[in-house]
Amino acid sequence: MPTKNINAVLLPLDIRLGDKRHNLTIARERIAALPQDTDLVILPELFNVGFGNFENGLLPLSETTEGLTIKTMCEISEEFDISVIGGFVRREGDFFFNSAFVISEGKLQAIYDKRHLFAGPEQKLFRRGEKLSPIVNIKGWNIRIAICYDLRFPVWNRSKNLDYDAVVFIANWVHARHYAWRQLIIARAIENQAYVLACNREGHDIYGEYMRGDSLIVNAMGYSVGTEQPDGSISATLDCKMLESDRQHLQPWRMADDFTIHL
Repeated sequence: MPTKNINAVLLPLDIRLGDKRHNLTIARERIAALPQDTDLVILPELFNVGFGNFENGLLPLSETTEGLTIKTMCEISEEFDISVIGGFVRREGDFFFNSAFVISEGKLQAIYDKRHLFAGPEQKLFRRGEKLSPIVNIKGWNIRIAICYDLRFPVWNRSKNLDYDAVVFIANWVHARHYAWRQLIIARAIENQAYVLACNREGHDIYGEYMRGDSLIVNAMGYSVGTEQPDGSISATLDCKMLESDRQHLQPWRMADDFTIHL
């Protein structure tokens, strides 16, 4: 169990398709403007290039973990003493992955390759991840990482014996399906007795509209605890005492069915 509260912010950016330098610049400006006591900032899925700009292939959009996006985010993390989670197109040899990064203390801490790829171009162009989503420790909080469509798969996100305190979903989830998005977020929080921090994008692309207000932070009881700021960001203090109280009040994890995920 964590012993200290942390302050988290979701930044649901309006992503400019294919314009990596612009998106990185905007992300940096938005992070620089956050309150100094912010511990964790979360950016959307593929925040640096957008989702759906794949007609010319993934090579121009992709990079390794030594590329511009990770380098820039490491610099931001160190400069502002903040942890950052976001998404990018990762290249490894001849394969491309829809990946999430976790950067803390100016260093890359973890990479997660999306397991559940959405039907269509994503399934055709990307390779699905072959490892369980990682759990990283950020200031005493065990935080699990997942990407967009992963949200629909409860077993994939299941917490065994309270092995994480919060789960982060980064997404490009169109507003037309926002009802399912919200209900699934609430369900993942309640069934795992953990905070859920779900950062969607804003704006529009070839798939539809992404509305301000679709990103949210909910506590272990499924209640929204995030506050929308004038710039559209969502902020919340993750309360360790409240989390402990919620877990002690109801303890379904003690009776949870055992299972094994076969990769």
